[in-house]
Amino acid sequence: MPALPQRRVVAAGPAFVRGGTENDSPQTPSIDDHRRAQVVATAANARPRARIGAMRTRSAPEDGGGVRWDVEAIRSRLISTRDLPTSARMLVLSPDAAALIAIRRTKPGHSPYYVLPGGGLEDEDHDPLSGALRELEEETGLRRHDIEMLSAQVIVEDDQWIHLARARHRLDLHLGGPESELDADAHGTYEPIWLEAADPETAGLFPLWLRDIPPRGSGRR
Repeated sequence: MPALPQRRVVAAGPAFVRGGTENDSPQTPSIDDHRRAQVVATAANARPRARIGAMRTRSAPEDGGGVRWDVEAIRSRLISTRDLPTSARMLVLSPDAAALIAIRRTKPGHSPYYVLPGGGLEDEDHDPLSGALRELEEETGLRRHDIEMLSAQVIVEDDQWIHLARARHRLDLHLGGPESELDADAHGTYEPIWLEAADPETAGLFPLWLRDIPPRGSGRR
């Protein structure tokens, strides 16, 4: 399987807090797990980790004295939930990793391009993974039992969670959901396909970093 490049990867399940690895049995992370992981990752990137002692202040005698937590120091590490990704996608490899599932998109006046199955999270989604699985079924017909999750970690890029999985079998794909009812003249077309790693069409694949991964056995460096 092609090795993924270094992206911002967030441990999204309790197994990783306990020191698990990518090969541990995946656990379905909750939205709270994702938010906590994102808050930790964002805060860690934003400023050096403060010493515990620096977050405690000594109260004035008239306030009763004693040591208290510095609320303002704690507040400085908060981020808005508006900064969390609002969409989720599935990166699903074929059983032999020779292809991945992509949605071939065409729009009037534009060259065809390819995206991973996915879309915006909805109120019915319990967490980003459930949203990504819903989109996968709508756009390809594959269900949860048709794939195996390869990691309980996620790639966080721009405004999206990207979950990694492998199909148990290379099944035929078919479009369903809202996209199947859109006017092609106005919105273009959606076509789920198995995009081969060696296919020149990968030059039109998003996210961009997938284009830079040389297929194994290709001789590219």
